[in-house]
Amino acid sequence: MKVGPQAFVRMSYTISPAEPGLDFGPVGPREFPFVFGEGHVPEALEAAIRGLRAGETASARIEAEEAFGPHRPDLVATGPRDFLPWDEPCVPGRIVELPDPEGGRSRYVRVVAVDGDEVTLDFNHPLAGRPVRFDMTILEVRPVEQADWDAILQEEAELEAAARGGHPEGCGCGCHGEGGE
Repeated sequence: MKVGPQAFVRMSYTISPAEPGLDFGPVGPREFPFVFGEGHVPEALEAAIRGLRAGETASARIEAEEAFGPHRPDLVATGPRDFLPWDEPCVPGRIVELPDPEGGRSRYVRVVAVDGDEVTLDFNHPLAGRPVRFDMTILEVRPVEQADWDAILQEEAELEAAARGGHPEGCGCGCHGEGGE
């Protein structure tokens, strides 16, 4: 079966900067399952993989707006150096992992400047404002099934809840009256 409308696709991908000048190595490989043609991936990626079969590869350049969005100056902040949870030297340009103090997902931030006891951090995605390159391998292509839709909807609910700092209804925590612990 070929990648096309209403096909369930599972692909492996690696993301890297499309242009030189950023000290940020490739991310991946990571697997991503989705239903083709439903807006789960940028149109440029769909165009690159349309018609491929399992085992075939493709590459695509995605412009900043469609990838990680524009660089937002409001996500750059200066604060005390001792706020940071690590003892390693802060070097401008370095991308470091900043753990979530509440145990959630860590963020990667870029050190913009260090001035005495103050550090300026950029909380934008390291690739925000930059075009990226996707290198993809198609792992599976088959007709979409109801279980695929259910899994996709569950993942979207979890991502939305995480973005709000919460969790989805039906997660089993007991907060929504579903009898969890």
